[in-house]
Amino acid sequence: MTSAYKIRLFSEKLLHQENFFFPRKSLLLNIDFLKSIIEIEGKLYAKMKDGKNHILSRRKGQAF
Repeated sequence: MTSAYKIRLFSEKLLHQENFFFPRKSLLLNIDFLKSIIEIEGKLYAKMKDGKNHILSRRKGQAF
């Protein structure tokens, strides 16, 4: 989904819910659509149910 609002606006409202995760500055994930976490060439990716892969930050990806 694309929006004209800043991601911080969404993250402040959605992070109180259990199924949202903010793994890096420009990405907010709905855990309900997460298929798995994969590692490719030493980097962690969130593999979504629609087949897209999103890179995770090193620190938050390890914590996740």
